[in-house]
Amino acid sequence: MVIKVPGTPSDGERPVISGGMDLIKARDGGVRSVYESFLWNVVDEGRAITVEIARLADIVPQYIIDPSKSRFKPILLDYNYFVNCEHHDNMLSMYQDLDDDIFTENKQLFANLVNLFDSLASFITTFKQYLEEASSDSRLEEWDTVRELELEAFYLIGLSCLSLERLFAAHTLERLVVLLFRLLDDRSSGLVFALDFLHAPQNAEDTLFSRVGIPLHFVDEILEVFGDRFHEIQVHSSSLTRIRPILPSLLFLSLRFRPQTLANTPRLSRILDLFFRDQWVISVGGHIVNLVDDWSNQKLLSSLLASRITPARARMLTDQQLAALQTVDLPQGSMRISMIPSLIPLISKYNAALQWLCLHSYDKSSTRKSSGLTTAVKTSLTDHFEPHLAMANVARVEHNIITVYERTLRTKKESLEEATASVCSLIDEIAEILKLTPNLPLKEDRKTKLIDWFVVLKTRLQEEAQGQKGAEIAMEVKQRVDHVISSVGLSLTLAAVSPRLQQSLDALYALSSLNKTHLRSLKATSAPGYAIEMLASWSSQLQYMLVNSPLPLRALCYKLFLTVGVEAVSVHSSSRRSPLARALSSRLSKRLRASLDSLPHQIFEVIDTCVIPQLEQRWPTALDKSEVRRLADMDERLKLAEGTRALANLSLGVASLSSRAMGGRPREVVSEGIRRELRVRLQKMISCEGGVHDSIGRAGSESNLLRSALILACEHMRVPGSAIWREEVASLFEKEAERIVDRAAKRKTWDDNWLDREGAERRERSMIRMMIDATNPKKTRYIGHEQAWRDTKSGKEVFTPAILSRLEISLPLCTSSMSRLLRARASISLRSILNQMRPLMPTTDVSPESLVRLSRSLPSSIGDELAGMTQSLLLAHYLDHARMRSARLMVPHVSRALEATTQFMNGEGDDSSLLSLLPLLRHLGLSPSGLSLSSLSSPSSPAPLSPIAAVCIALWLTEVGGVQTTLGTLPLPSETKTRLALLRDTVVAGRYPSKNKPKSIC
Repeated sequence: MVIKVPGTPSDGERPVISGGMDLIKARDGGVRSVYESFLWNVVDEGRAITVEIARLADIVPQYIIDPSKSRFKPILLDYNYFVNCEHHDNMLSMYQDLDDDIFTENKQLFANLVNLFDSLASFITTFKQYLEEASSDSRLEEWDTVRELELEAFYLIGLSCLSLERLFAAHTLERLVVLLFRLLDDRSSGLVFALDFLHAPQNAEDTLFSRVGIPLHFVDEILEVFGDRFHEIQVHSSSLTRIRPILPSLLFLSLRFRPQTLANTPRLSRILDLFFRDQWVISVGGHIVNLVDDWSNQKLLSSLLASRITPARARMLTDQQLAALQTVDLPQGSMRISMIPSLIPLISKYNAALQWLCLHSYDKSSTRKSSGLTTAVKTSLTDHFEPHLAMANVARVEHNIITVYERTLRTKKESLEEATASVCSLIDEIAEILKLTPNLPLKEDRKTKLIDWFVVLKTRLQEEAQGQKGAEIAMEVKQRVDHVISSVGLSLTLAAVSPRLQQSLDALYALSSLNKTHLRSLKATSAPGYAIEMLASWSSQLQYMLVNSPLPLRALCYKLFLTVGVEAVSVHSSSRRSPLARALSSRLSKRLRASLDSLPHQIFEVIDTCVIPQLEQRWPTALDKSEVRRLADMDERLKLAEGTRALANLSLGVASLSSRAMGGRPREVVSEGIRRELRVRLQKMISCEGGVHDSIGRAGSESNLLRSALILACEHMRVPGSAIWREEVASLFEKEAERIVDRAAKRKTWDDNWLDREGAERRERSMIRMMIDATNPKKTRYIGHEQAWRDTKSGKEVFTPAILSRLEISLPLCTSSMSRLLRARASISLRSILNQMRPLMPTTDVSPESLVRLSRSLPSSIGDELAGMTQSLLLAHYLDHARMRSARLMVPHVSRALEATTQFMNGEGDDSSLLSLLPLLRHLGLSPSGLSLSSLSSPSSPAPLSPIAAVCIALWLTEVGGVQTTLGTLPLPSETKTRLALLRDTVVAGRYPSKNKPKSIC
């Protein structure tokens, strides 16, 4: 399957301009139209690439970014691999399993990366080829769409380089490229391009920008135009709709491409005066760039900027922007359409001041100079400015305006007709008042002319108000009516009608002014693309808003998601907008959810501090009245009430957010966070320290408390806590067992280290590993009548299976998974024994005498294998016994459930209605397939057997199955034969499904 970058065309659609240019010139429409069509495709592809870079940067696994504590560290190599490929390949041959694992885990990521490198290589080389082939004549004179698209494509190449630098560490890119180079057989041209393009910088001048190879004359033209001739092109302001918002970013990236230009001091001074005199922190495609830090290694730029931006000037600019923010009076409540034209300039002013304050107060300084400027800004903002609150404040107004705007646009024609009719009716009312009112300060002929004038106005409005010049006509009529009424002294006479007429004309003007272009401009002004990077620093404030004031947070999310719509609309091809919008929306949702990522921690903090302590309390059976108050512990009860109230508020806050903001249904997002935190708790619970009895007992009691507390807490949040617990416990144990069994089957060997959990700093022993270590046949001896293991040296009891019943009640799936792992361990041991025995086995003579002779020639290593196998089977037997005991305890409850079901059915339906109980019976171990070892009901428990040779012979007979030899013919003691039969039946029951068991051979 070929994976495409979201929004990028397929290979067949990729624009290619090499060859055929002479034929293109001969087409109708001229070369400029062909260039424009081509450049639209290039720009759309560039936007898709920048979005894909950001998306992939978010999903690169942490062990690739920092492999120091990862098991994949030996295979994560940088470009030193290419110094001696043969040597490294020989070394890596020992880690083929790690290569397979990392490729399986990241197959989709690797496919997307290859696709990204292909698209990036095509994007850069195609645009460079365009610059070389396309005529540069009159570029500086013709400010048309082609010129703008050239600059935008250049800007997107620079943004791609900046994104790679900022979102990926240099050595991370090298590790990814080396991995792809080693693991993929088909090395595409994009991967070869990435191999040369993405290596770590060798010196200060070796950057991604310098490796792109954009023609220097093109960069010089940009700097010349905007540094020397910017005032001359102001006349083309109507044509700079796409470039004007990104001019500071464009010039910043141009200086990155052309560091040699830094010697031209006058030009640099003019650029700084025009674009960077009042700002030193800018947003470049969502990346916040502090120019003081970025230019710290360039002495000329740094000194020029320092001469213009000082702490005193920073404080003055902060005061100005803060004053501009505070002077904007944003309306609250309902929104009328007539209010919109006057509000749009206010919102633009507010957002401009808000962006400046947010960017320049964002504290990510890396040098002392920039830190001093940030401190100066924050000093002026003390107790006056909270970025998230200021943004939420304007977001509510913007939401109301945009909602009214969009709703009115959909019904613009009908609304215009209603507004025109309203104005005309008021004009008729004025004419009627003039006719009927005596003693007006007008002569009769002037009065008649005035009435006729109002009729002419009405006719004009009816004819032209709904045309393209409707807004101009409405404003003209308003001004003329106001002037006439005041000039002829009719203000008092028309006092009841004149204000209503003015409001109706304002509404008509507002309706006529509505268009999609103005709406897009409003959204672009309101979209805070610069704030996405700041979300992580607002984490605590957003969480507080979620619990205490979710509606402002909802408005803030709406404002943030305006960025997605603005970016999608800027894409020319309609077929590419939806994939691009989905990718942007997904990334923003992840950022918001990451900002609220500590919510599951808060939930479990309430569980740990409030719920579990209450569940741990045990009240006495007999209680004295005087002790009630003390045992009630009102302080703890109050703490519990406050905790559950916080959970309820949290649930309401999350529910109030939109599905788009949370990247899914809000309650499902909360459930996912709870599941993620629960997995961590369960993994810690089964990773034990200390004695095996203490660890298993602690895991059982902790799981009971945690389960009850989780269900209680989830009830306050309307989240299915019981289902979450059941599914996560099943997922943790069953999937882990499946992984280990598959690995053992693939490698045909067993390693007890697989049972341990790889922690952040060390491997933590699991409960099953502790059980295996505690019952090691080399160190312990099993005492059958005691059903316990004792240390061979001290005689101290080290393990008894009685503790397993407690674990089965708390974590039933844990014991079943343990049993499966032990059977797999025994099966591997059995296979190893048989492999050692097969060369020694007789092919035809299987008489007792030949088997006895064989027993004397067996290798001694089989003893260790057999001891490990019998140890595994014995532990598996006790685990299954614990499951059967738990199931027997559940039988009365299940019987009552069946009786209740039968009574409830009242004879209606048939037996198929009871099939829903079969999963419950299977889970409890009551179905035949769940009790594969249930035949071990013999009062004598299996134990390590001797002699070793006889057991190996019995196992071999079980394996070949078709040999008509019984254990009774072997020259062995009767007690040994009995135990051999029991062991053989155990192996058969554990290794074969019930319907496929071989016939008895005893």
